[in-house]
Amino acid sequence: MPGKKKKGKLIPLFSGLRRAKKPEAQLQQSGTQLFRQVVSYVRDRAKERHIGWSLIPALITLRIVSAENLKAIRSAFEHGPSDEKPVHPDLLADFLEMRRYFTAAIIYKAAENWKNDARNRKTSARIDELLDELQDLSDNQSWDWVSFHETEFEFFLQIANTSRFTTARFVLNRIKRDYLDSVLAFNKNFWNMQSAIAVYRSLIQLIRERKAPEAEGEILQFFTQNDLAILQYYASQVLAQGFEYTPQSPRDGLRPVYASNVAVLSDFEIGTAVRYALAEDKASADITTQAIFTDANKAEGRIFVKSDCVLCGVRLAEQTFRYFEPGFTIKLEAADGDALKSGATVMRFKGDIRTILRGERVALNFIAFMSSIATRTRKIADLVRPYGVRVLDTRKTVPMLRAISKYAVVKGGGLNHRHDLSEVGLIKDNHIAQAGSVAAAILAFRRHAPFVPLEIEVDTLEQLDEALPLKPDMVLLDNMDAPTMAEAMRRIKAANKSFGTKITAEASGGFTATTLDRLKDTGVDFVSLGSITNTIEPPDFSLEII
Repeated sequence: MPGKKKKGKLIPLFSGLRRAKKPEAQLQQSGTQLFRQVVSYVRDRAKERHIGWSLIPALITLRIVSAENLKAIRSAFEHGPSDEKPVHPDLLADFLEMRRYFTAAIIYKAAENWKNDARNRKTSARIDELLDELQDLSDNQSWDWVSFHETEFEFFLQIANTSRFTTARFVLNRIKRDYLDSVLAFNKNFWNMQSAIAVYRSLIQLIRERKAPEAEGEILQFFTQNDLAILQYYASQVLAQGFEYTPQSPRDGLRPVYASNVAVLSDFEIGTAVRYALAEDKASADITTQAIFTDANKAEGRIFVKSDCVLCGVRLAEQTFRYFEPGFTIKLEAADGDALKSGATVMRFKGDIRTILRGERVALNFIAFMSSIATRTRKIADLVRPYGVRVLDTRKTVPMLRAISKYAVVKGGGLNHRHDLSEVGLIKDNHIAQAGSVAAAILAFRRHAPFVPLEIEVDTLEQLDEALPLKPDMVLLDNMDAPTMAEAMRRIKAANKSFGTKITAEASGGFTATTLDRLKDTGVDFVSLGSITNTIEPPDFSLEII
């Protein structure tokens, strides 16, 4: 968060940018504190999709106090950062995050309120025309950025018209010039027209299908990747001018933590997994069910478990049945993360027998797969708890099933490490070998992505000693025996005391349920095991029609 409340006031967390030669100099700019407060307020409201008229005073204030900061940021993209007072990269991160969530809120409301009426048909036709204009600009390789972004702005304005959100239209109509100045400066070096058009066409299809969460997720994912590229470039520009940059507090979607205990599984991810699984099973063409049941026939039943386990996957099972029958009745008797005994009922249901039979296997597959991960994670977490160690997952997941796998890890009592290669830096042995040394690899990463958290893998105490003065955020102790891990942790704690850092350590390499005693008395913070997500031993679940 950009600030915290203390005695009724918002205290901005704005520090850490200084001339290397003047360590005491602090960055101070007029309007900066108010800028961050307003941006934070608008961002948090937009995240909840509350972008009504109550935002207008805040947005007017933002336009006034942002002028100086945004002008300096835009200038940095065109001419390099100011030699005197470069704007802290966190200010740009705040602004981009607010812009991203405000746009996503408009998209969500447009899909939620979509109606195939005369008014929307006219607007819809105009949206298609604008997409064709964008396509022409891209196909002709004209790279006319002004024309492209002006057309793009009109595209989002038309979407706002369909959202029934008068605030959105009001705001967009009055910030057109500010918007174009910003995107022309920020996006010129990074924007891929073809990718943008493909995303926008998909976005419009989702809006017309009234799939609000999916549409929101589509635009957030696309904008987040572009915003990360913008931030990397800007931060490198700041460093090039001789300024040191200390990142501020983590921000959703931009600086994820190393060990998250938040079970995140969006409706978009659930919907995608369910659609793919049902398509793979050709459930809509179930020839046996079609032959026997030609008419609707109500039936009741339950899903229950025949072995002890930690339950996970209930939401995916629900959506599997509701894909065919939105009104399918489900009564849950257990929740994700619950420890179940053999014979326990997970859910009871009532609906068309054809829905039950078409979705049965896919629903049971999801529950069994995810419960396997949750159960194994709970077992490992219980084993290492006496040692003061917590369990991390890895990227060793079944392709296309990472989101639901990592959700199951958290429900089993583990923690999520990085979800993908872009989220967190992790320098491993092959990176070090090609860079030439641990120090060379760390310095290269810091130059390219100074605001992204960094972990470094070390095999020896000598490599650890080389890494610690460069202040990585986390160290991966790979294939070390217990005495070596204990010595490594002694050196990490000493470095934290000397450098004022908070470096944590993860042990990895060959751990199984029978070898976890290697962690005893070592002091490591985490242990990571690929086996919790890539070794599947599904509990026995059954569906019974009553």
